[in-house]
Amino acid sequence: MIRYVRLFVLVLILSSCSPQPKLVKEKWFPNPNGESELALTMRDMYDAMKEMKFRLDQDKKVKSIPNFDNLLTATPTGLSMKKESFDAFANSWLNSLEKMNTNSLKNQKENYRNLVNTCIGCHDQSCPGPIKRIVKLKLSSVKD
Repeated sequence: MIRYVRLFVLVLILSSCSPQPKLVKEKWFPNPNGESELALTMRDMYDAMKEMKFRLDQDKKVKSIPNFDNLLTATPTGLSMKKESFDAFANSWLNSLEKMNTNSLKNQKENYRNLVNTCIGCHDQSCPGPIKRIVKLKLSSVKD
């Protein structure tokens, strides 16, 4: 009988702990025309930024910064998608990403905002479709 009481108390304790919010990965719908290297890279960038946002919104420093050196060389869906301004935006984005490695939480948040704004600026120039999704990457917290 005491064994059941202990088990019941243990179950109560475990069930009363508040669960940590979970990062939900969005589903991607396949492109019937195939996926370009640049599109796949940008989807990986989106996923990485979503994880960064998750940590920064909890006032936690981002510890793992992915590498996207192929951003400048990735093949786009169509050549018209890669405007003259693309390299400038890509280099700005990569520069802000590199700064994420060494900065304080406050500076990481600022660099993260730069990452999001650079994405929006670039997509405003040539491929506006993803802008609605990118805007969702903005930090929830107004502080810092």
